[in-house]
Amino acid sequence: MVIKIVKYFLVFIFLSLHLFAQEFRVLTEVDSSKYLIGDYINIKYRVEYIDGVEFQMPSIKDSLKELTFIKELPIQQYKKDNYIIDEHTFVFSKYDSAGVVVPSIKFEYTDSNKKVKISYSNQVELLVTTMEVNLQEDIQDVKAPIRIPLNWWMILLYILILILLTALIYFLYKRYIKKKETLIESKPVIKIPPHEIAMKALRSLEEQKLWQQGKVKEYHSELTDIIRRYFEGRFNFLAMEMPSSEVIENLKKLSNGKLFEKVESFFSNADLVKFAKFQPLPSINEKMMIQAYDIVKSTKETVANETEGAKSDV
Repeated sequence: MVIKIVKYFLVFIFLSLHLFAQEFRVLTEVDSSKYLIGDYINIKYRVEYIDGVEFQMPSIKDSLKELTFIKELPIQQYKKDNYIIDEHTFVFSKYDSAGVVVPSIKFEYTDSNKKVKISYSNQVELLVTTMEVNLQEDIQDVKAPIRIPLNWWMILLYILILILLTALIYFLYKRYIKKKETLIESKPVIKIPPHEIAMKALRSLEEQKLWQQGKVKEYHSELTDIIRRYFEGRFNFLAMEMPSSEVIENLKKLSNGKLFEKVESFFSNADLVKFAKFQPLPSINEKMMIQAYDIVKSTKETVANETEGAKSDV
């Protein structure tokens, strides 16, 4: 009788332990037991539990101090028989050679009777090693360089394309750029003689009739500016920036005494009007225009004569 009771008790204990073990469990898996430095190490925690059991996933990356955490993969969940299976995969790596022990990790869960219980994952060992190197051999590439065979048809095609491009560039250069440069170079430059410019300006001033309108100062100022600009073009000195006295001094070196007297009288009368507020008679205004024409004509004749004389001396 006692033996039968003990027998039933042992069966009861076995069934209770079996049911307890099947209610919740965690298995730790790795995809290999040996890795090279820098390889990805996939550590999977497969949690198997029945419906009604709830659990809290512990912090795996904080529990594995020997490894460097890389990332966590999405959770895979599926059902098998009467169990719900969650697969949590974490990717780690290690950058020095050593044996690594993935420790047993505590999982807290609530069973179907709402009691808080604890389960532990299994411990896993793995090895991280360096690549084996034969120190007796020469240093070589990890992989031999790829040699691409020469394709002579492609080389000939590239050469032909290069020749055609060169010919096209040369044709365009000769057709457009060179032709344009030739046209620009052959275009004649028309230079109007200074005396023609001065004569035209004098006629224009005469047609404006400034002094007849009471604009005497403006008339004399424009008249002297025309002559100054003419001197700059004909004798090549900065007459516009010089006072009348310096203009006359420069003309002494380039012309005869008769022209010098005309110019001196012309500038003296003009300066009186512009700076001394002198009011000339109408005849003086007309005489100033006649003198301006005469200066231009006389200077033109004088320069021509001097040029001919210089040629004859040579």
